[in-house]
Formats: sequence, structure tokens, C-alpha cells
Amino acid sequence: MTELERLKKFLNANIVGFPIIIANPKIKAPSMPYAVIKQIPSSEDRGVLRTRTRTRKDETTITETIVRRIELYLQFDMYATTNDSAYENACKLKENIYTILRDKLNLEGFGVLEQRSSNDITDRTYLEQSDFVYRYGFDVIIDTKRTVTMDT
Repeated sequence: MTELERLKKFLNANIVGFPIIIANPKIKAPSMPYAVIKQIPSSEDRGVLRTRTRTRKDETTITETIVRRIELYLQFDMYATTNDSAYENACKLKENIYTILRDKLNLEGFGVLEQRSSNDITDRTYLEQSDFVYRYGFDVIIDTKRTVTMDT
């Protein structure tokens, strides 16, 4: 399970009122309201590896564990049938991530980097085939770690 899937699972278990899905154009969206998580490629940390390697030797195998600290640049978008509902749900989701669920997120291994995240909720409403798609969103940077274990 990827870090993004773990985060989605955690948020869906702790936030009531709308489902949260990972952006995928091949999957049919649920009924509104719903939120979409999309990982944004980052150029800030490219080439900077923060890793820790541990080696354990047994009689027959050598096990290497690599722990790498990563930052997920995420975009959250809230879709709803009305403009007010989209904005209110985006505010609710942001409040849950930044304040209400922050301690639980830390226990799950996710840290919110508030000083580098966007604190603005942006109107991303657009016109699609003569119908408005009401959408509000915000960006957040989540700090977590990826662990890989290999027997050599």
C-alpha cells in the first residue's frame, strides 16, 4: 500500500460526510459531494536523499532495511453540487487535516508541514459543457517515511 493510499484510508475512516478518492480519470467518481487527492510532482527535494540503512545478519541471510524520509505534495479538491457546499466541505476537510486530526495523523506517521503548505482555499470552479463544476481546493505538504526491506 502506498503512502497516498494509507492517507486516503485514514482520512475516510475519520472524516464523515463525503468520500475521499485518489485522482484517477479511469475510475467513475462517486456521487457528490466528494474530495479528490492528487499528488503534485515536486522539484524542491529532487536529488536530496534522506535515508537510513540498517543491516542485520543471520546465519543464512543478510537483511537490509532502508528508511527514506519523503514529502508528499498533495492537492485536495472538493466537488459538490452547489458553490457553498463545495466551499464549506473544503473548509471542513482542511480544518480536519490541520487541527482536529493532526495528532492522529502523527501517530499514523504523517506530519503536516504547515509552514510550507498553502493555507488558502482556492476557487477552482469551472464550466464543463455548459454546466458548472463547483470545486474548491487547497494544497498541503505531508512528511512521512517509506521503508523498504530486502533479503540479500
